[in-house]
Amino acid sequence: MDSKTVFELRNDAKLLEGILKLNKLTEALNIAQELFSKQPYDEWTQKALAYTLIDLSKYYISIKNQNQACDYFKQLLAINFQEEDDIIEKQKNYLRPKIDPNYAEVQKAEELSKSSNHQDALNIFKRLIAENRLTELHHEAYGWILYRYIKDKESELTSIHVRTLLIDYLNLQNERPSLLHSMILNFALNYSKDHSDFNIYNFFKLWNPSHLRSEDIEKQNFNGVDIPSLISRIFREFIDKDLVIDMEYLVENFKLNSWNYINFSAQQLIDLLREPVFWKLFNAHKENKQSDLWSNFTKYNQSFSKYEKSKWHSEILSIAERYMQETEQWRFLEFFKNWNPENLLDEDWKEVKKDDKVYKPLAIKCLKKAFEIIKTQNKELLRVGYCPSIPKQLTFFLMMNGF
Repeated sequence: MDSKTVFELRNDAKLLEGILKLNKLTEALNIAQELFSKQPYDEWTQKALAYTLIDLSKYYISIKNQNQACDYFKQLLAINFQEEDDIIEKQKNYLRPKIDPNYAEVQKAEELSKSSNHQDALNIFKRLIAENRLTELHHEAYGWILYRYIKDKESELTSIHVRTLLIDYLNLQNERPSLLHSMILNFALNYSKDHSDFNIYNFFKLWNPSHLRSEDIEKQNFNGVDIPSLISRIFREFIDKDLVIDMEYLVENFKLNSWNYINFSAQQLIDLLREPVFWKLFNAHKENKQSDLWSNFTKYNQSFSKYEKSKWHSEILSIAERYMQETEQWRFLEFFKNWNPENLLDEDWKEVKKDDKVYKPLAIKCLKKAFEIIKTQNKELLRVGYCPSIPKQLTFFLMMNGF
């Protein structure tokens, strides 16, 4: 079966009435939905589903079942068309006032909002809410009006008012993932940077990470300039603000279809958090914030050492080896053990060529450094064939060198 079958069933339904017509359209819908579940971005699959939903909306309008007509119409609006179809758009505009008795007021509110008359637009929706006329069909429009309002009036609103409006938005039943939902998250991120009492991690959980779009985890380009992905900027804020985050929660909630579509793994997620930790450590050393530097190295291992090896895990080991020198060298052995030498990458055992110079492998530098610390701290360990406090790689290194 393909989209052609759906259109044939729709044509058959035109010759029928009553329950026979409904049964034929329902059969067409079942096929269209099955095709759509497998190929949601195929142009003709989208059209087959859309036209069937239009037919069903009209059928239920004809028998005055507004609730069912509204349900099919919402499904129609949720289709993310890859190619705009003028006929489908005209049918949407035809159905709106027939399905939605509040369409004219909602449309007026949208026009006011787009022309920056935000308060007037908001007042219309407040009246609809007070009169219990705000249906789910209006939630997307209301969400955009809330977004434009808080973005435009942010400097005039109290923190409590902004939080209240954001909660009002989160309580809506609009389509998610969506552009609007991602823009709300982007606003919250920027708001958190200027308001230390706004916890972006807690908001992110309420927003629900399973609603991220593929565009939110990919770098964007504007006027030839690369812009970091939304999720990488969110994670950087977690690290910069030193927020308490539940790593297991994040890993579990990032197992998404949209991520799988672009082959985004849990390991890549972890690295999105490791990278800003690296720069936080780098800047602490650059600014000579020694206390912050050592405590952040410890916190890093507590949160990340149990996860798989990666480029950024090795980068953090590399700066630990460089920064823990002279009077601070004693710190390295404990750090290296907790970092877990089993996480050394194959690349870490290879020489590095840079600017016509050849540098020793990271693994060798770290093992030698650890050996020097052990030799300094307790010479008796050199006469022990195996000590559980010494990483296995270091034990092997000692044995290979005749100790």
